[in-house]
Amino acid sequence: MDLFSYCPDCASKISMNQETCSNCGLEIAKHSEEIKKNQTASLKRWLCFWIT
Repeated sequence: MDLFSYCPDCASKISMNQETCSNCGLEIAKHSEEIKKNQTASLKRWLCFWIT
């Protein structure tokens, strides 16, 4: 199963196993922690939306 996130630079959808963003060329591995934080924040917002 591929996990998807969004590039922190250009916000295009990326697969977590990509090495670079296909849109802007950002190196994903260097920014993986930031991407994981964005995923967690998105999940929390989604859960809060459905709970309330």
